[in-house]
Amino acid sequence: MKKNADGKHAISTNTKAERKKAARRARRLTFLLICVIIASLAACYALVLKPRSSYDKAEAHFAQHEWLMAEMAYRSLGKYEDSQEKASFAECMRLFDESDLDKAAVVYEQLSEDNKARAREELGSFSALAEQAIEQDRYEDAYKYYSLDKENPDSTDVMDALDVYIQASALMEEGEYAQARELITALPSGINAMSPRLQSLADDSFEKEYERYDALSYTDLDQAMQGMESIQDEYEPAAEFVKATLEAYNAGISLMHAEKYADARTLFGRIVSYSDCEYQIGACYVLEASALAEKGDEASALEMISSVDSIDEYLDLIPEDGALAALLRQEN
Repeated sequence: MKKNADGKHAISTNTKAERKKAARRARRLTFLLICVIIASLAACYALVLKPRSSYDKAEAHFAQHEWLMAEMAYRSLGKYEDSQEKASFAECMRLFDESDLDKAAVVYEQLSEDNKARAREELGSFSALAEQAIEQDRYEDAYKYYSLDKENPDSTDVMDALDVYIQASALMEEGEYAQARELITALPSGINAMSPRLQSLADDSFEKEYERYDALSYTDLDQAMQGMESIQDEYEPAAEFVKATLEAYNAGISLMHAEKYADARTLFGRIVSYSDCEYQIGACYVLEASALAEKGDEASALEMISSVDSIDEYLDLIPEDGALAALLRQEN
């Protein structure tokens, strides 16, 4: 009986241990199941619910034309649905809004044909935008807008005119006025929005070139005259400048011939950097000194001749048998 009792007791103990072990396994399985459920829910949220929510937010920004926010939201979604395509569209619209046309054009050209059409709906006609830019003197922007309008048959001619205008303007900024006009005149004549502006630019180039030569005339009238003579046939003020300068010079010579040396010196002094005016001033002193010496006013003659830096330049103006020549020999 004891043996049987011990046997029963052993069986009972083993059963309790197995039950505990089974309970532990059940708890572990339950825990693992809960973890799997949580992970599944998290994955569902991360892969489905969260992207969907973020996508909806991106769509809301997109609908409100909040292009930067939409672009960032779509980019964060990676390849979720059509996020990348819409991100590119939003980027394109943002760049156009910011007038960053170089980058905007690059992004635009990479869009699908449908999105290009949608961009044109949002922005309006590129040709219309180009015309508006021309009216606002934004010529580089106008050129870029026209370059995007592939369907406008007239855009090529206007783009050529815009390109010339931009290049000519740059040359004028560098003071290359003649080169700027060469570019403008080389362009085939035509009637488009740029024609009057190109003519105005050419006119402006003459005015600015004239102003440069006019400023130069105060220090180097000789060079200024050469510049004025180069444009006098096309620009009336330059012709008048040349005419006035030549008349002043000739009037100085006439005054010398009339023995009005002081007046001649004054006139030559006003255009002293032109031609041989500096020499003519010295000649006036020599000729007046000679006249004074002939009259017997030796003191005044010597004072007059002292104003001449290098008498050797004017020896041909002094008669060898004249009073001034004799006076100078005495002084030496």
